[in-house]
Amino acid sequence: MHRLPSIDTSRLTYLLLYELKLFAPARVNGQSTFAYLDTGANQITVSPQVAGDGPRTGSMAIRGAFGQEEFERTAVDVEFLGHARRSVQARIHEGQAELPFDSALTLDAPTLFAQPIVLDFRLIAIYRPGPERTENGWAEVPGQFTAQGLCLVQGTSPEGRPIWALFDTGAGLSVMNARHLDANGLALSPAYTIEIKDATGAKSIQEVALCSGLRLHGLSLPPFDGFATDLQGIEEALGHRIDVILGANAMLKSGLRWRFDPQAGQVRVAP
Repeated sequence: MHRLPSIDTSRLTYLLLYELKLFAPARVNGQSTFAYLDTGANQITVSPQVAGDGPRTGSMAIRGAFGQEEFERTAVDVEFLGHARRSVQARIHEGQAELPFDSALTLDAPTLFAQPIVLDFRLIAIYRPGPERTENGWAEVPGQFTAQGLCLVQGTSPEGRPIWALFDTGAGLSVMNARHLDANGLALSPAYTIEIKDATGAKSIQEVALCSGLRLHGLSLPPFDGFATDLQGIEEALGHRIDVILGANAMLKSGLRWRFDPQAGQVRVAP
């Protein structure tokens, strides 16, 4: 039986959940907004309204599941959970224009993992951990933070094969790497067809399957929806094998709590 960690609820920032997208209060250039939390991105994104007539600082290439695109960039100041980043480079893109509330900012992995944080998918909240003992109810998961600031965790298949997963709150649906489907030992059951849009805005019709069998340090994740595509480009960019992009749907369905300490290079989970 797993012992549950204690939580000081006074430190919680509850997340806004909309269509498998997670949002939290933040500030950009001194203005309050809801920020889209995307741990699969290595660049902040701001709307054209935030960028305004400010100077453009060049362009940047963003790679998504289906392709790559160039975007203009600018420099912005952001604040989140008491941590500030000044004059940080951001791409300009109207990525969240269809929302029924204001969201002019997407926070990336380097910002979200700039300090120890806990993402709680049971309470749908985020907070900075306090001095409580991390051994109390938390299990360490093999993982690493890449040079781009992203987080990779290692799980296992039912046969004990290692499964490398990219922790990506920006992916509404999880993604299986088509290059490794036969080798990773996860079970896929065809479910339905859907149109998917990636980080660049590119769209593709995909067959979605129910994926089961992924385990994290003895914790079995419940079956989750995902589609398969070739992730070779992302693997090359990160310099690491990727079997699964673990999306928001899998995290929300699992109800797990994730504790990230990038300075110590540690990832811990708790039920």
